[in-house]
Amino acid sequence: MKNNTKIYRCIPPSPNWFSFNIASLSPETKLFAYAASTTIFLLNSETLQYVGHLSGHSSKINALDTAGTLCASGSSDKTVRCWDMENQQQVASLTSFKSDINAVAWTTDRQLIVSGDKPGDLTIWNPNNNKMNKCYFIQSPVDCIVASPTHHRLMAVAFRNGAILVINIDSNLNGHIMRRLNGHDLEIQSLCWEPGNDITSGYTRLVSGSRDKTVRIWNVEEEKLARTINMPGPSPHLTDQQKGRLFMSTVWIPGKNWLISASYMGDIYMWDLDISPAKFQKFNLHSRPIFTMQFFSCGKKMITTSMDRQIIIWNITERKPIVAAITNSQSISDLTISPVDPYKLAIGGGDSSVKIWKALKPKYLVQLKYHPTKEGLFAYGTDIGTIGLFDEFQSDKNFKTFTSYHKSKVYSIQWCMPEWLNWSKEESPGAFVLSCGGDGQILLSDTAKIKAPSISVNDMIKEVNADWIQILKNKSGYLPKRSEIAVHPTGKYFAVGNVDGRVEVYELPSLKVIYHNVGHRATINKLSWCPPDAEGNSFLIACGSDDTLVTIHDLSDPEKLASTVYIPTSSSKLILQMHKRGVTGISWCPTNTTKLLSSSFDGTAIVWNLLDGSPISLFCGHQPQSRLFCTEWSLHDEDLVFTAGDDAMCIAWRPSENIYKQNKGIVKISVLVLFPLMDPNNNIK
Repeated sequence: MKNNTKIYRCIPPSPNWFSFNIASLSPETKLFAYAASTTIFLLNSETLQYVGHLSGHSSKINALDTAGTLCASGSSDKTVRCWDMENQQQVASLTSFKSDINAVAWTTDRQLIVSGDKPGDLTIWNPNNNKMNKCYFIQSPVDCIVASPTHHRLMAVAFRNGAILVINIDSNLNGHIMRRLNGHDLEIQSLCWEPGNDITSGYTRLVSGSRDKTVRIWNVEEEKLARTINMPGPSPHLTDQQKGRLFMSTVWIPGKNWLISASYMGDIYMWDLDISPAKFQKFNLHSRPIFTMQFFSCGKKMITTSMDRQIIIWNITERKPIVAAITNSQSISDLTISPVDPYKLAIGGGDSSVKIWKALKPKYLVQLKYHPTKEGLFAYGTDIGTIGLFDEFQSDKNFKTFTSYHKSKVYSIQWCMPEWLNWSKEESPGAFVLSCGGDGQILLSDTAKIKAPSISVNDMIKEVNADWIQILKNKSGYLPKRSEIAVHPTGKYFAVGNVDGRVEVYELPSLKVIYHNVGHRATINKLSWCPPDAEGNSFLIACGSDDTLVTIHDLSDPEKLASTVYIPTSSSKLILQMHKRGVTGISWCPTNTTKLLSSSFDGTAIVWNLLDGSPISLFCGHQPQSRLFCTEWSLHDEDLVFTAGDDAMCIAWRPSENIYKQNKGIVKISVLVLFPLMDPNNNIK
């Protein structure tokens, strides 16, 4: 590992789909490498805990292969790269390609990297001396390349048209066709040699899985098809779309005359080839197609990746999962911790997904907020403007959607109790959900009246503050668009942020304006109230904006507040300036209100000392060029915080281990992250 970095633990992004070549197991390093978008992620092959990542490609990675401590990767950025997994650094690259790289593999002697591209070219490259040579045999995209276990430089190459070539590479890096294997009618999706222990002149068998719904076993020595296995048909309840997602992964079981293949919706078949016709045992935990299968050398364990975004280590003998790790898809847009259960973290995804670690199955949302007192209940908002409720403990586990909705993405969700609005329980026996959307509207929705129209909070504010509203309107005669809301933790105040940088605070339940600040010059992205003290008082509110600033506002002096209503102030109690791009997330330390955490589009997170406005910790552990979207401070550990963003990584780290040191070129990164694992009963630990 890098000397200045401790091992990361995190919820990493999901492996890429529809490729058999994007994962590899390295027994020497005990690492499992897989490609997620443009990055290679390294996991401990026994625990599936995050170890590190390899960044450098600019487009999707289509294939990778490991050889000892080295990893080779091919990408749509038209490059092949060689990496040192222990140092997590690139050691060589080949950039002379004119098309996407579809497949890549090391030769058995670990000296050469063979890659195949869309036009069908094979490139043989020695990364040690940078010599290379190109070969061209078939005008069809290359889909798979695998090295023979019994020859130093013998490769099997599968093409999109169903053809398979066995090629030997000489000392001049020329490729020579040794065998041609024809039989598949459609593209070959997986290719695997039968394991062999020694380098010999003979060939082991080859197995291929194709979109033609067959698994074929090849006698390479005699250049003929030895056996065809027709996969069982799909279940009758599957839709045409689900049937169309068929991906035929297949792999040999080391030490046995058995092979494993995957079929529709994550079904796994273990075939006994000593019996004719071959008989199978079926098992499953995945809910969608399986793309990669990697066996441990012992032949008793296997790692799979799937469209369901799970990575699973299997005990093949018992046909049961040992460890299952959940991964994130795309970006992460929101984090929230349940006040009732501080050990429960919910993560909202940019693809409209949320993962609740103590729920049995992931649900699908983008903005979310746990109820302050009722365990398991949260409000959610989506990227299409829908708002609603979900209760983890209801037997039907259905989403309840409000009739009213925003006309664009929901930016913020907050809870509001009826008594905070001076409404009786008879008028509204449930709580209210406040939402702010990209349409600039703030809606108040009654959880006891799901089908009733939501109330426009903007209209309520206009009615109470008619004279002041005329001052607030812009030159076009309209109110500025709302961009963020925050309800005081005890229900005393209601804060509103706007796209023009204004911050307004209203008193509850009257909704009369008491504070007006115009200090920011860009959209307000985040408002966060300071946790109340022992007497229930909280007068500080933090504000983060696209102008890169974090400001702290003090509402403890009523006279000063009153003076800002008609003549807005641009000053604040404290200005925190260090981010280089817009501020996206703010979280107060729940046990020490002199500390504040902020995140930014610049990819960094900072813990601030509010006594003097200085940075305490600086965290740069997310992927390069990534943007952070949200933060959360642990409710049970003062030295544990969470950050997440568009790199699809949710990282927990300790501020005490990431101390900010001014004028230092290297920032030490140390991370401790919740990585959700599931036991064989599908319960998340």
